Amino acid sequence: WICQQVNQHTNGDGIFLTLGPGMVGTEAWVVNEFCPKMEIIGYEPQVDRYNFLKDKFPGELNNAAVTAQDGEITGWMGHKDGKSDFWLHASGDNQKFYKKHVVKTKSIDSILKDVNKPVALWMDIEGSELEALRGAVLSLLRGQFWFICLELNFIPEDETHAKWDSIVEFLSSPG
Repeated sequence: WICQQVNQHTNGDGIFLTLGPGMVGTEAWVVNEFCPKMEIIGYEPQVDRYNFLKDKFPGELNNAAVTAQDGEITGWMGHKDGKSDFWLHASGDNQKFYKKHVVKTKSIDSILKDVNKPVALWMDIEGSELEALRGAVLSLLRGQFWFICLELNFIPEDETHAKWDSIVEFLSSPG
């Protein structure tokens, strides 16, 4: 269904921006298979995962976190049991099992500043979706996105994740 929508809204000629591409064979690879003209851009801050994916990724993969602004930020990665995820915010067990790391950051607005194509945005960034969306205000106001898909956490006591209703409220403001 998603690939049908991609082709319908972009004639197959747009950008698929994936934040936290995860594993080989996931969304970016499916889009590449069914929409081969689509430009695919990914951002992965976790060094081990980035190094694993960089030669397999079906587009341009960047080793940075996507946040509200360009620069650097301290996040959490390097789980003692080898998990290859990255947390912008950590508490409790995450602080015990992960190590602090400074990573480069980019905002969605700076990524898309010279883009004149429709953009599909896909995010799976461990609760940092609202932080990334705060860096997309200009892109949202310009109407660059025809599709936004976010992995959200509905567990109210999880302080490391943005609350889904805050994200809905934020996305509602620019329409």
